[in-house]
Amino acid sequence: MRFAVPDSDSDDLVSLDLSYISDTSEEEYDDLPGPSERGGPRSHLGKTIRAYIDSSASESELEMNSEDEVDLLGGGWGIIRESKPKTKSNTWREPKSQTKLSSIRVKTRPLTPKTSWKGKAKAEPSISDLLLEELTEYDDWLKITEESVWREGQEQARDRRSALWEIKTNARAEMRENQGMKATREEEEMRRMIEAMDIRRHREDEERAQQFAEREKRLWENIDAAIREAERKEADANAAVLEAERRKKAEENAKIAAREKAVLAAKAEAERRVQEAAAQSRAKKDAEEAEQRRAAEAKRAEDANAAAKLRAADEKEQTAAEWRTRVEVQKRMKEEVIEPFKQGSVEGKAEIRKAMRLMTRGLGQVVNTKSSIVRVTEDIQGILNTYLPSPPTPASPTILEQRPPVAYCYLLSHLSKALIKQAEHEIAANTDAAFPLGRIVVGLLLRGHAAFGEVLFARLVKKCPWVVPYYPSRQPNQPREEYEKSTGRGSDESVSDYIIRMGGILTLYFSIVQTSLGSMVSSIAVAPTPDQLPVLIIPPLRVPAAWTWLSNMLRGPLISAPPAAHLLAIWIKVAGPEVIRVYGHRQVEKIMEAMYREGLEGGRIKGNAESERQKLGLAIEGWRD
Repeated sequence: MRFAVPDSDSDDLVSLDLSYISDTSEEEYDDLPGPSERGGPRSHLGKTIRAYIDSSASESELEMNSEDEVDLLGGGWGIIRESKPKTKSNTWREPKSQTKLSSIRVKTRPLTPKTSWKGKAKAEPSISDLLLEELTEYDDWLKITEESVWREGQEQARDRRSALWEIKTNARAEMRENQGMKATREEEEMRRMIEAMDIRRHREDEERAQQFAEREKRLWENIDAAIREAERKEADANAAVLEAERRKKAEENAKIAAREKAVLAAKAEAERRVQEAAAQSRAKKDAEEAEQRRAAEAKRAEDANAAAKLRAADEKEQTAAEWRTRVEVQKRMKEEVIEPFKQGSVEGKAEIRKAMRLMTRGLGQVVNTKSSIVRVTEDIQGILNTYLPSPPTPASPTILEQRPPVAYCYLLSHLSKALIKQAEHEIAANTDAAFPLGRIVVGLLLRGHAAFGEVLFARLVKKCPWVVPYYPSRQPNQPREEYEKSTGRGSDESVSDYIIRMGGILTLYFSIVQTSLGSMVSSIAVAPTPDQLPVLIIPPLRVPAAWTWLSNMLRGPLISAPPAAHLLAIWIKVAGPEVIRVYGHRQVEKIMEAMYREGLEGGRIKGNAESERQKLGLAIEGWRD
C-alpha cells in the first residue's frame, strides 16, 4: 500500500465455482463465520454475495421447514470455491501479499412443487431418478443469478483497479512535481547564497586592497620621515664635529700667532723704522698704480655689466616676442574659429560636439602602453580626417597658415583645451600620466596634422607663459583681472595653487618635447623622412627647446620668481634624461652644479617655500647618483 491507498495488485480477482454437495448438512453452514465474526472490511462483491445467500436462505426456510421436504428435494449445500487468477505484478513494484477469501458454502436446493406430507413418503426417489430429473425454472433462475453476480463482481473489481491505478498515477505525478519544485527552490537558494558569498568576497578583497594601499602609503611616509630625520641628525652631528675641530684649530692657531707676533713685534718695529722712509715713497707710488688699476677694473666691470644687460634684454626680448607671437595666434583662432562656431555659422555642430566628446573620452581612457596609445591616436586621427577634404600625410600635411576648414580647426582647439585641462588636474597630481599624452601629440604631428602643433603651443602659452619661459609685466592702466589672465593665474587663486597648476601644464609640455621620434615612427604606416620633420614639428616642440628653456630660466630674472624651484625640479625629472641622451652627461653636469651652487647655496633660487627648494635639491642629488 502506498499513499495510504490500497494497491490494485492486492485485490484478488475472485471467480466463483458453484457446485452442489449433497452430504453437507445445514449445521455445517451455520458453523461458518458471519460478517461480525470474520473481522476486517468486506468488498462490495463479498457484501453482494452475502446478501444474496442470506435472502435465498430465508426464502428457502419459509417455503420448506420440514426434514421430509429436504429429503424429498435431495437437499444439500453448494460450495462456492475461490480460484485465484494468475496475474503478473509490475516489474517496478515489490510483489504484494494477496488476500485469500475463505470458502463460502451456499445452501441451495432444487425447486419442486410444494406438497404436504402427513407421514413418511411412500417411496423415496433414488439417485438415478434425481439425476434424470429435468431442471426446473428455479434452477435456471439460480444459474442466471450466479452468472450475473459473477459478472458484476468482475466489473466492480475492474473499476476499483482503474480507480486505484489513477490514484497511484496522480500521487506519483504530484510527488515528482513537488520534488522538482523543491529542487528548483534549493537550486535558487544555492545560487543566491553563492552570489552573496561572491559579493562578500569581492567587498572583502576591495577592503583588503584599500587597507594594504593605505598601510603601504603610511609605511613609505614613515620611511621617508625616518630617512629625513636620520639625515638631519647626521648632518647636525657632522656640523658639530666640524665646528669643534674648527674652534680647536682656531685656538691653537691663535696661540701660535700670539707667540709669533710677540717675537716678530720687535723685529718688525726695527725694520719699520729702517724701511719707513722707503715705504712712504713706495706707498705713494703704489697708491697711484692702485688708482689706475681700480679705474681700469671699474671700466671693465661697467662694460661687462652693460653687455650682460644688453644680452639679458635681448634674451628677454626674444622670449617676449615668442610669447606675443603665440598670443596673437590664439587671438586669431578665437576670432576666426571659436567665435564663428559659437555664433552658429558652422554646419554640423551636433556631429562636431559628438566628435569632441569622443576625443575627450579617448584622452581620459589612455594608459601608458603602446597598444593603447596607438589606438587612441588613430581614433583621434580618424575623427580629424572626417572634417578635411583629404587625409593628411607627412608629404602633404595640414598647415595653419593654409587656413584649414573651420570645423577641423575648432576640433584642434578643443583637443588642445582637453589636454591642458587634463594636465591641470590629473598630471599635476601624477607626473607619469603626461607621457602617454605627449606620445599621442607627437603621433598626430607625424601623421600629417602639423597645424595641431601651432594650435596646441599657442594655447599652452596662453594658459602658462612659463612654457616660453616668460612672465609678462603689467602695463600702465591695465586692469588687474586682465593682467592676471595674461600670466595664466585665475581670479582669487593662491600662489601655491597657481604654481602647482603651472607645473602640471609644464609637465605636459616637457613630455611632448622629450618624446623620442624614433620610437614613434615604427607605429606609423607612412613614416616621414628627415626632410619632412621640420615641417611637421615646430621648433618649440623639439628636444633643443628644453635646453633653451633651461638656459633662459637660469640666466634671467625668472630664477628668483616663486615658481622657479618647482618648475626646475619638473625639468630635471621629465626632460632631463632625454637632454642628457642628446647633449651628453658632461654638459648637463655643469648646469646642475651651477644650479646647486649658485642657485640653492647662493640663494638665487628662492622658491615659494623651503620645501620646494629641498625638492629641487633632492632632484639634483638624485641626478648625481
